[in-house]
Amino acid sequence: MTCSKNKVNTERKEMFKKILVGSLMLIFIMGVYNCGQKEEISEARFLVLSDTVMQKMDFKVWEPLAFELSKNYPEKDMTVMVMLQGVEQSIAEGDDETVEKWTNLVLNYPETEILSLEDRAAFANRIAWRLNEAARLPELGIKMAKQAVDVFLKVDATIEHYGEMGAMIYDTYGVFLLEMKDSTASLDAFGKSMDYYEFPETVTRLAALFDEMGNKDKALENYTRAWALNPSNIELSFRIKELYGELNPSENAETYISDLHESFLEGKKEEIITGQTSMPSPDFKLVDFNGKTYSKAELAGKVIFVDFWATWCGPCRRELPEYQKLFDLHKDSGKVIFLAVSTDQDRLKVAPFIAEQKFTFPVAHNPNLAGEFGVEGIPSLFILDTQGNIAYSIVGYDPNSDFVQEMTWRIESLID
Repeated sequence: MTCSKNKVNTERKEMFKKILVGSLMLIFIMGVYNCGQKEEISEARFLVLSDTVMQKMDFKVWEPLAFELSKNYPEKDMTVMVMLQGVEQSIAEGDDETVEKWTNLVLNYPETEILSLEDRAAFANRIAWRLNEAARLPELGIKMAKQAVDVFLKVDATIEHYGEMGAMIYDTYGVFLLEMKDSTASLDAFGKSMDYYEFPETVTRLAALFDEMGNKDKALENYTRAWALNPSNIELSFRIKELYGELNPSENAETYISDLHESFLEGKKEEIITGQTSMPSPDFKLVDFNGKTYSKAELAGKVIFVDFWATWCGPCRRELPEYQKLFDLHKDSGKVIFLAVSTDQDRLKVAPFIAEQKFTFPVAHNPNLAGEFGVEGIPSLFILDTQGNIAYSIVGYDPNSDFVQEMTWRIESLID
């Protein structure tokens, strides 16, 4: 009975939605075209169509209306999203003529306060990359990539993530130049990208280009550089061994890779422990779900891990199994205490989640303590030294890092 009623209600809602969309579209068309004469599109109709109708229309109906709206209202916040959607959807539809129409609109878009220089550069770069992914209109793609470069050169260098933006934009430009068989210009673009920020993908592309050009020394140098940024990449490791063997036939390539890995770990360890601080931490007293009490005062002389998390947090769910491995490794040392503090609003959700995941580290519930530690995002992990000061704070979870190894280095730096 309930299922049938829900089905009828759903069908009615869908029918009403179709009628609403059809009516709004008819009102819009009647407003725009009166006896064959085009009229100015009102702001009210623009917002209605942007928020409601566009998401429900067939692309061939939606596209010309969206184009008119984007062209007529460059100063409205919604226009940017509509224009981006128009470009990307036209690329997905595979209509080259429509793609060119939209990209030309972007290329010649008027200056507005809602589309800053950095937005324009990122916008052009994104379109170029979408065209590259779709393997479509390469000449138009490189035109957009070049515009991204030109606009980026005017961007204020003090903006947040300026380096990463420059690296991405020059990388995209380099990819297009490579596809056009302009190896020299592509090398220059990849080099400039790396001047801003070294993404492993860019360094790998540069290495592969040197490899293809027969410059084995430069190829090995940059493959090694790329591997240092991403040591888990097996393909890079294999190619490094191959190249090293070709260039040094009398030496052991396995030993070279082993030495590289050891050198990488030493450098990474130094980088991590250099971030050590000594900031006062708030006082706390926690009771875990087994009824055991932990207080800062009573734990003096031990290294304390305080990890703030929540059951609904995806990155936390990925971090906690690694936290369990770290706990298993150090729980019997007597020198380290682990406290996973749930920030869930509903305390009743915590214990079942812990039981389901079979976690054995101490878990407490105290949403207020996160505020006292200044937590702005979770997971947030604070490592207190033996004097109770915050020695390390780590926000977020990086799945590409070796969590257990990096945390162990931090522990070792705090234990005499």
